[in-house]
Amino acid sequence: MITIDRSLPISLHVQIVGAIEYGIMAGKFRNGTALPSVRELSRALHVAPLTVSAAYQELKDKGLIDARQGKGTYVSSESVDASVEQRIISLRTRFQSLLDEAAELSVGPSFFAEMIRQQSDSRDNAASATITMMMVGNSNRMTQAYVAIIRKLLPENQSISVCTFDQFDAMAQSEVDACHFYLTLPHCVTRIRKRVSDKTIVLAPYLIPAEATRRNLAGLRTDSNVLLVSRFRTFLPAMLEGVKRFAPHLGNIDVYAVGESHLADKIAQCQVLIYSTGCHHLVQDYISVKPAFEYIHVPESRYLREILQPAYFNFTERLSASSKEQKNVD
Repeated sequence: MITIDRSLPISLHVQIVGAIEYGIMAGKFRNGTALPSVRELSRALHVAPLTVSAAYQELKDKGLIDARQGKGTYVSSESVDASVEQRIISLRTRFQSLLDEAAELSVGPSFFAEMIRQQSDSRDNAASATITMMMVGNSNRMTQAYVAIIRKLLPENQSISVCTFDQFDAMAQSEVDACHFYLTLPHCVTRIRKRVSDKTIVLAPYLIPAEATRRNLAGLRTDSNVLLVSRFRTFLPAMLEGVKRFAPHLGNIDVYAVGESHLADKIAQCQVLIYSTGCHHLVQDYISVKPAFEYIHVPESRYLREILQPAYFNFTERLSASSKEQKNVD
């Protein structure tokens, strides 16, 4: 569900864009998800159709949604690099069919376990193959935190470099082409895809508030006067959507973007301060005298296990096989 808050100092157009971007980022709106028509959403939100139309146009320009003639508006498959995701989902479906067929023949799961064990040596060899991985995000600190979680599911010798979108945009094309495997934010896949070849893997783990963040949100009193602070004004609508999703009982929420005036006054008026990653140095003087916590996103564990990890090993195995074939030719 897409919602807006007219009391916030953020335009309705920006709130609609942010709500849909958050839905994509958190996996709420997955590839192919149908969105309300301009007329339907304008009626539901009680806003002018032009406001919704402008928001949809911005999302189209970012490559996040597609308008299909006579069918409606949908989350773009490119926004989450569906080619890899759909293939892995299809693989899981086919494997389940094999399990069902084996059960009819009274063949237990141990049969498949042994087959997988026999393939372990080739996977170990593939894992030793060197591939270049990079994650592109809004800030180095935040992205490094995501990478620390992701690396736990990959071989110990696999490194993942980190850069911001500005740094990625400034990279020479030869540097971009040297990377085999990119990770990024779900609503930014198209931005990466524009500079890489079709053979390059681009995956974007869904992001959800960390367990500690969800616990803190759930524990807030209903009458709490809450202030959200972020370095990026464009991130505030997405942050607001996350707070409303995990703390729907809150009624008094205000927002503040770094760079605006009267931060001290805003904080003085609130009862609880929630700040996004990268804002700690701006609010540290207030944390000791007012309840406050950091709003932290983490990659969704299910996506990491079921999509990213299989895609990684599939890619390294193919790369290893290709290298062996090349050596045989030489």
